[in-house]
Amino acid sequence: MRGKTWGLIFLWLIIIVGAILFSVVRVWPNVHDLIARSSVKTALEQSPVTKELNQLIENRSEKIKVKLYFSTVNNDACEADVFKQIEIKNPSEDLALIPQVIDLLLTAKTDGNLDDGWFSGLPVPAKLLSFGYEDGKVTLNFNTEMNVGGGSCMMGLRRQQLEKTTFSLNEISELKIKTVEIQVDGETETALQP
Repeated sequence: MRGKTWGLIFLWLIIIVGAILFSVVRVWPNVHDLIARSSVKTALEQSPVTKELNQLIENRSEKIKVKLYFSTVNNDACEADVFKQIEIKNPSEDLALIPQVIDLLLTAKTDGNLDDGWFSGLPVPAKLLSFGYEDGKVTLNFNTEMNVGGGSCMMGLRRQQLEKTTFSLNEISELKIKTVEIQVDGETETALQP
């Protein structure tokens, strides 16, 4: 009887070990595939390209601060000597920053973006008709209202406000702005002339 009990125990052990081996063999390809995928995922996560892409995504926050340039009321030099940082929604494309900041600058008088003692030389009815960006050159094309009112000092202030505000986008974006061309109704030579 004793031998029979040991035989039954041995038989059960063989059945249990067989079932375990069968389960391992059946699951093994999935485990192997999971390990392989995990290795590829780890390699991708450590890739310099992936790290750089993740850094760019992290750096593009939802809000950014842009600089709008103005003059102080007591500034006899007619210079855009002060700026105000305004928080805006970060657009998905850096190029979209150009019309966005110019529109903010144009509407500063009516939107309450001017601090006490600050002055904008830009006329309220002026509108940005179009803009362009190519090889580091930004072209800003305004309606005729941009040329209305003011002498050489005022026109110089307008030019400085537009140029300094546009150049400040280099600090917060991937844009590489080197020059700013200002046009009125598509004409450069007559733009901002007293």
